[in-house]
Amino acid sequence: MWSMVGGSSGEEPVQALVQFEVQSGAREGNTTNFSIVPRIDNILMPTNGSDSKLYRMALPDTSPSYIIGANPGELQKSLYAQADLGPPILFGSVMVLCGMPLSNPDNINIIAYDLDAQAQLWITPLQGSPTKARFALGAAGQVFVAVDGSIMAVNVQTGAIQWTSSFAGTPKGVCVSGALVYVSTSMGTVQSFDVGSGAAGWAWPPDNKNLSTALSAPYTYCNGIYCTDSGGNFYAINTSTKAQEWVVDLGHPIDSAPVYIEDGYAYLSTRTSDSQQTSATIYAVDLTSSGTKTLSYCTDQSGTVIGVDNGICYVSNQNSYNLCAIDFVDQFHQFYCDSTLLADSAQGAPDNPIPSTPLYRTHVQLLDTNRNPRINKAVRVWASDTINVTINGKAFTIGPSASASAASDFAGEVSITVEATDVSCPTLFLWSDFMDTNEAMMIYPDHYVVEKLSGVTASDMAAATSYDGQTILVDPDSASAAANTIVSTLGNTSVSLSLTRKHMAKVRMSVTEARRKRRSRRKGRMSATSSEGDFIAFSPKNLVYNGDVTQNGNTRVYEPGSVPNFTTVLDAATGKWSFQPGTTETSLAAAEATTGLGFESFVSNVVKGARKVVKLVVATTEKVLHTITDELGNIYNITVTALEHALAVVSGFLKSVVKDIVKVVEWLSEIFNWGKILAAKDTIKNTAIKNLTALADQTATMTPAFRASVDAALDGAISKIQGGLGALDAYFKKSMKASQKNDNDPTPIYNANGKQSYPQSRWGTGKVTDNAANTTEDSSSLSVASTPIPSDFLPAVDALAAAVHQQLSGALSSIGEDLEAFFSNFGNLMKDPTKFVTNSISDVMNLLGDLLVDMLRLLKSVLDALIDNLPALLRGAIAIIQRPIRIPIVSQLWEVISRDQLSMFDLIALVVAIPSAIITDLIPNNTAAAKAPRSATGDFTDLTGIATILNGMTYSVMDAWGDLSNASGNGGVAMAAASLTAIGIGLSVPVSSTDPFVFAYWSLAALPLILSAANYAKAKEQDPAVSKAWARTVSRLNGGYGAMMLIMASVGAILNHADFLGQDGQTVLANVFTYIPYVGKTVAQGEPFSPGRVGAGITDGVCDTTAGIINGLVMLEG
Repeated sequence: MWSMVGGSSGEEPVQALVQFEVQSGAREGNTTNFSIVPRIDNILMPTNGSDSKLYRMALPDTSPSYIIGANPGELQKSLYAQADLGPPILFGSVMVLCGMPLSNPDNINIIAYDLDAQAQLWITPLQGSPTKARFALGAAGQVFVAVDGSIMAVNVQTGAIQWTSSFAGTPKGVCVSGALVYVSTSMGTVQSFDVGSGAAGWAWPPDNKNLSTALSAPYTYCNGIYCTDSGGNFYAINTSTKAQEWVVDLGHPIDSAPVYIEDGYAYLSTRTSDSQQTSATIYAVDLTSSGTKTLSYCTDQSGTVIGVDNGICYVSNQNSYNLCAIDFVDQFHQFYCDSTLLADSAQGAPDNPIPSTPLYRTHVQLLDTNRNPRINKAVRVWASDTINVTINGKAFTIGPSASASAASDFAGEVSITVEATDVSCPTLFLWSDFMDTNEAMMIYPDHYVVEKLSGVTASDMAAATSYDGQTILVDPDSASAAANTIVSTLGNTSVSLSLTRKHMAKVRMSVTEARRKRRSRRKGRMSATSSEGDFIAFSPKNLVYNGDVTQNGNTRVYEPGSVPNFTTVLDAATGKWSFQPGTTETSLAAAEATTGLGFESFVSNVVKGARKVVKLVVATTEKVLHTITDELGNIYNITVTALEHALAVVSGFLKSVVKDIVKVVEWLSEIFNWGKILAAKDTIKNTAIKNLTALADQTATMTPAFRASVDAALDGAISKIQGGLGALDAYFKKSMKASQKNDNDPTPIYNANGKQSYPQSRWGTGKVTDNAANTTEDSSSLSVASTPIPSDFLPAVDALAAAVHQQLSGALSSIGEDLEAFFSNFGNLMKDPTKFVTNSISDVMNLLGDLLVDMLRLLKSVLDALIDNLPALLRGAIAIIQRPIRIPIVSQLWEVISRDQLSMFDLIALVVAIPSAIITDLIPNNTAAAKAPRSATGDFTDLTGIATILNGMTYSVMDAWGDLSNASGNGGVAMAAASLTAIGIGLSVPVSSTDPFVFAYWSLAALPLILSAANYAKAKEQDPAVSKAWARTVSRLNGGYGAMMLIMASVGAILNHADFLGQDGQTVLANVFTYIPYVGKTVAQGEPFSPGRVGAGITDGVCDTTAGIINGLVMLEG
């Protein structure tokens, strides 16, 4: 972003405390007349709530040196002669730093300096070599100092030493996590100590198996310790298991400076030397990918990472005396991608639905640099071979020279399906205009199938059946030979895609270098480039980013397996196959000498033709050579250099040992367990209806005393709201983007415990969004007459609307203009909706300003009217979403799997039940779901806890769809929105709670359900003019509801309702993200995909997704 040039080596060195403005790099605080000194080793990054300044210590190469004195601008000779002791640390306004006393350069002083008073607080002298000292700050006001072979705890307020312990070697760094402090050493170990007593704890590596090289300073993050060694290795150590989680070799020596971690990315630097100069490469390593995905920036000179803040990495460049800032932000989080082989439909009857239509289904979500969905984004898709595809519901024929033009949907997604007729699928390429011309995503829809085949066993093959229940093998006794041949042919597929990424990285380096040179001629901005793909987010297994499709191939790297040499042969007399590991020299020589046909002929004659394999000889030396004989005696010599070659061999072999290759595809495909899913659907639906009915009954039978307590609870909220919001500053002042949990990565939720459910979930969502607008009532059903819209529903809706109108035109008439101003100012925040999440929650809350108290008074009045009408409103809404319907395609499928009448509530509950049923099976003992945090108090069974989270994730997609498409007035869309809201509230409402504030909260939370149901009822039973006017009213009601619920969620947290705040504020953040989009609905005007609707859709998508992921990850983490 910027570079700040320091002084030359000829200037007098000083030690100074210097401030820089974070965004521009401008030097602030004219404390001295001296320039920045040649060495810039240490930096102190700003903390939450700071004044956005960088505090750094400029350290001299020679003595004497200086620090700022008691008065601004005054220089005072310090006790330092030289320092190389790590960055200063900050505890409130107290800065603690280390240095050597001039009077005794063999020792070290720890000094505390008050930044506010600009005065020294204390000095504590220590024994030991100061050049080998390292220190860190603990949470309880302790400074931990490691010097030579000792570590000690020092009180930050007094400088008193609290305890001392010893370890082997010299310290390389210190870090603190929870109750333990960790020291990395020159012996290649990490040793832990108790922060209270100093007692030695566990060490890594265990059993004194020291590494051969010293470690860098450690860094703790999310139950892990991260450090590097000088050999180029980057280690992740699990503090729970006390074992190495993974290690990545970055290929060059790693600088000894500490690792810095922010938002799941580790920042570090490596050194590369040649005859002319030493340069540094700055890396950002995605920790969620186990280190397989990195971004990099190559510098012309040596450099060291000294801090990171909001994706901006700060680097000291020692040769040119620069402090520079590198922008990694614009390179992160551009794609999410998942593929599976899935049975897309079913046939038969409810008692025995049979899967049908296997498809390779791929979902790609395009995200911008702020992790917002790229809505209606034009894309181009092509393939490595000619195939028929369906992209977002439209059919195309694509190939190497024939592409399809499409656009992402309301969730920024591109859905691609390919008919599955083989165990392999051509590579798909996707390009959009935010990529360079020669770049593309390479998607392997078959990669999960390849992984399945690579681990297949003899028992798997023997038990393998197609959709109709028939075994797939011609000869069941050949199961072992078939499995061994498949596994040995495919090799080590678990690493093939990561190897492919590394291969692409090597080719991409030339592109990166050219870009770097172009950037070096521009002043100011320096952006990171990727060593493995700028645009890969969330580390999908089936995707590689290709930096130059004109130069790179589209194949995956092949890695031989544990049996690189073998012979598989068919006994013509018995029809049985045999597998013999090892290849004799004679057969190897014969194979290499044979002049036969090649790979293309094998594909044409066997894979795509009718010929069958009778013999397969594999010999591996420097090459992997397959010599294959077909039934006509033709010999094919194939040198396997890519996974695609091996997969083609497997396909040809399978055609020779199974009855039909399509039956293999059916066996390998994911199928829906409709019995389990329908049972989950019934649990979700019945629980929601039971709890919503209980809320209505509770309201109908409410005692005057309880109603008075509800009023009193809101009066208490009014008295506390204005002065209480400050208590939430720690959670609200961060940007909404920074408040996202795990970078909004949906993988841990949909792929809980390693199981895929995202493509299946999107299958269900797609069925609804593709067809819901064509929903009609099922007039042929006898039950329509028994489920009419209750006669008291619309009068109750009108009474509620009239009460709100009366309040706004009566005692609270002044609030009307202020509320409209709030909506207008909120719209200004959304003028560039892609940057909306760069605002903080405080920015939104501050817009309410003096409205806070008046809005609570309005809320109290609305609640009075709502309580009067809530029984009729809830029962009417429940009846509406259960009316029998017919939807194209969906109804036909429903009749195959269920004997019940289809309602929109059934359909939405089914969509939520699909991933819920899949994930429930895989959470150990199903205990984690019971610990899910909620919007307010609530009890959960395992399934309903998971379903609540996944309902929110589904809502994020379908709510954006309604806003963008202007379909909210459509009956089917209105019922879908009402059904999603009913599930979300019905699974969460704590019907057993007697807390009046909790009751008020959940009564108000039911408003979107009521409004969506009213949309349907108004459209059905009123004339178009009334329906259109009601739609405009609902827009403002939604906005007011969003504002009121933002206040209610905040009040709940302020009043110390633990279930409203949650651990580390996670629940209040999830609630706020849930309600912000309702305010955004006030700008959702105009035609489909108009700017206002796009803004509302983006806000809906990213905020609702954020809320779902916050709740989901907390649930899964227990």
